[in-house]
Amino acid sequence: MNKKLKTTLLAWPLITIATIAVCWMTGLVAELLHCEMPAQPSLSAVLNSRGWTLVKNIASILVAAPVLEEFLFRWVLWRLPTRFLGVRADLPAAIASSVLFSAAHYVQETTPFPDTAFVALFLFGFLQCRLYRKTESIWCPMLQHSLFNLANLVLIFAFPKLATA
Repeated sequence: MNKKLKTTLLAWPLITIATIAVCWMTGLVAELLHCEMPAQPSLSAVLNSRGWTLVKNIASILVAAPVLEEFLFRWVLWRLPTRFLGVRADLPAAIASSVLFSAAHYVQETTPFPDTAFVALFLFGFLQCRLYRKTESIWCPMLQHSLFNLANLVLIFAFPKLATA
């Protein structure tokens, strides 16, 4: 098996578990502090889709979003600065890329800010930068992102109450 693919497939469960755990812990801490931090409404929107709308939503989640988001947040906002400014830009570019990635999920009017996924999405974005650094291939974070989204879809359909919590 290709070393880059192997690294990506090994990273997938680790990144997925870490991101979901941080999201869950954020919700738990918010609950303990009596803060209102709902789950993203876009998750329940997938559950309410039917027919071609559901197919389009799933295709968007599994293909379009990972390709476009990884290109923008990892290639443009992380790789380009590190290529031009060298290793000293690695950490600042990874942090900036991850903050913008996390914030971009709250542009929609219907998404409350912050919600339980904000910190988790930052962590996800940061780990994606690390994966890109290790593999030196944009296709690896794209595949990992798609697998992450697939894991979330499976969880949403298996446990629909998670999407409406």
